[in-house]
Amino acid sequence: MNNVFQKTILCTVTAIALSACGGSKSSSNQNHHLSKTPALKTLEKEGKLAVGVTLKAKSTCDDCEGFSPVYTWIIDKNNNGNFGDEGDLTVSKEEYTFVEEDLGVRVRLEAFLSNTDGTKTTEVEHVEYQPSIVKEYSTFEAQEFARYALKSDGTLLYEVLNPLPSDYEGTTLPFKPEYRSEKFNAVYVENGYFLAEKIDGSIVNWGQPLAIPAEFLPKLKNNIQNVVFRAYTVAILTKTGQVFSWHTPAASDISVINDNPIPLEQLKSGVKSIHATGYAFAALKTNGDVITWGLEAAGGKVPVEASKNISDLVSLRASFAAVTNERKLVNWGSVNVSLSFTQNCIPTVDDDGNPFFECEISFDSLRVEEFSRPPADVENIKSIYPVGNSVLAVRNDYSTVAWGEDNYSQPAPPPQVSVTSAFYENGRFLTTFDDNNVYFARSSFSSFYRSNLDEGLTAKKVNLVDDLLAVILTDKGQVVFVGNDAQSFQDRVERDVPNLIQSLATGVKDIQVSRTGILALKEDGELLTWVDGPQENIIRNIETTNKFIRLESHGSRLVAIGDDGSFNIWSNPPSRVLPAIWGQFAPTETKTSSLD
Repeated sequence: MNNVFQKTILCTVTAIALSACGGSKSSSNQNHHLSKTPALKTLEKEGKLAVGVTLKAKSTCDDCEGFSPVYTWIIDKNNNGNFGDEGDLTVSKEEYTFVEEDLGVRVRLEAFLSNTDGTKTTEVEHVEYQPSIVKEYSTFEAQEFARYALKSDGTLLYEVLNPLPSDYEGTTLPFKPEYRSEKFNAVYVENGYFLAEKIDGSIVNWGQPLAIPAEFLPKLKNNIQNVVFRAYTVAILTKTGQVFSWHTPAASDISVINDNPIPLEQLKSGVKSIHATGYAFAALKTNGDVITWGLEAAGGKVPVEASKNISDLVSLRASFAAVTNERKLVNWGSVNVSLSFTQNCIPTVDDDGNPFFECEISFDSLRVEEFSRPPADVENIKSIYPVGNSVLAVRNDYSTVAWGEDNYSQPAPPPQVSVTSAFYENGRFLTTFDDNNVYFARSSFSSFYRSNLDEGLTAKKVNLVDDLLAVILTDKGQVVFVGNDAQSFQDRVERDVPNLIQSLATGVKDIQVSRTGILALKEDGELLTWVDGPQENIIRNIETTNKFIRLESHGSRLVAIGDDGSFNIWSNPPSRVLPAIWGQFAPTETKTSSLD
């Protein structure tokens, strides 16, 4: 009996051991479930990326009893895709309220599971949202008359308006179709040149050929701060304060523009801004030194008195003007410079097999128009502005003096009167005084317009539309039209939209005005619009929101930026057909997740 008993006991213990190890089929599922690790199953945001919207984190999990999700929002403020680096915003909460500065930048939501006391946590999962909104828009002429838009995700939209005339074919570089599927950081367009920096930092060029020296390219990668193009010379200021400059192929035989060679050694560091006339460049360094190169008659040779201790610098058509640290004026160059030359071109092909012309340019003559220098006693200068082809200098007492093609001076206000605001835009200048007077200086200083504001009003924003019309938004939300054409312009608007002008008398938060349109954003969010022409023909390019945060002006186009970053344009085309590119201005977003 003892043997039998012992055998029975042995078998019973073995059965228990097998059960504990999952050997019993009836208990294996239960024990396997208990050994599972809690894990996030889904992770997403609730709410759209729009100003004022409170985004809420949402998630589901498996086997997570006793665990709760811990959320972190990371806003990629510099939009470089490196979450958590310097400048990014990190918020460890379940909710995050979207603000205007967040429009167009990447958003990352991270989450993990944690037990009550935080002693046990799971791996961090994430979901990223890449919004795509328009951040740049322009109409320009490179190898053809076209328009482009650069979106925040790097997409480049490009639309040809008028093809290049046949007699120009082969003289410029074409826009390549593959650019439409590539991503870009920035674009620079001027004087027929188009330079675009790809997301990887490499550079492409179309329109007028740049022929960037090969030795410059590695140092320009992800390092471009600003680009200035002129007819025969290009200058690039880098983020590290170095300037790279060279002559384009079109300048191969115009030695006169290089009578002051490019001083690359002096431009290796410390440059804070670059400026250019038609045929000369100036670099202002952080220590106040000024370095110049190019045609001497156009400002390419800085005089000794302007080469050091400079705090401000502006350029005109063929001259530079500067303010010294002692707040005195200096300038050099000419009013106008004209070059005449002969161009001979022969057909060839570029490295990609595209037809191209190599051109030789022979210089014929140079014509220089001198202009008088500013009065020697001009001191106590507060700031200077380029206005047309003249310089307007504003003294500390806000009186002004100008010189260049036209002369104009605004008298100093009486001693008991002081300036309340000053605005400069598109080569025009407007000043308001606390005696309610308004001085509007046009791009030609042959005369200026004088008006006044109602007592107690202060200019908050100004649209200097043209030489005959300026629009002031006051701190009380009132819109005031000034200039020789102010009344006729208001009459035209009132004819098309009765009572619109009256509605602008109060409660206006923001306004943009051109000769052909008005956008006015009211404090309550209402948007008032006028576009020249039959009002029944007005159409809008996209309609993703009816809430707007600000207004912008892009040439003659008035734009309302929606709370979702949408780029809204109102137009009155006779054919009622909007340009194709405008339909792609709606905001979009792409999502990637570690859980996919």
